[in-house]
Amino acid sequence: MSLYDTYATNKAAETEGTWVEFGPNLRLKLRRFSCPQAKAVRTRLEKPYTGLLRSGGSIPDEDLENITERVIAEAIIVDWEGATGPDGEPLECTTETKLKVLKDLPDFRNQVAAVALDRDTFKAALDEGSVKN
Repeated sequence: MSLYDTYATNKAAETEGTWVEFGPNLRLKLRRFSCPQAKAVRTRLEKPYTGLLRSGGSIPDEDLENITERVIAEAIIVDWEGATGPDGEPLECTTETKLKVLKDLPDFRNQVAAVALDRDTFKAALDEGSVKN
């Protein structure tokens, strides 16, 4: 098996998103954490901390968590199907709704992040031959 067989991924899936099952009734269309859209959001949100980082400081943990949630809401979760609120009603896939869900449900946030970071998520899309829409 070559390096390419092991590490190649579907670049379109990484930037456009690929559908991932999160349970029997929930699917999310996710981009990869390293996609250009996520990098742009992260760069924009980290800009106020440039001086701090240059002086050897680090972004406070709470701010890093907020940045990560915002990156996931704005750039990683492209769409969802089957997402419902506590009342069982469907949730609209807007940035603000995604952000609220990510803040309310940190285990969900962590699972989304793990899947969006996992090469195999986007390798599977390569193996399928196309991005699911």
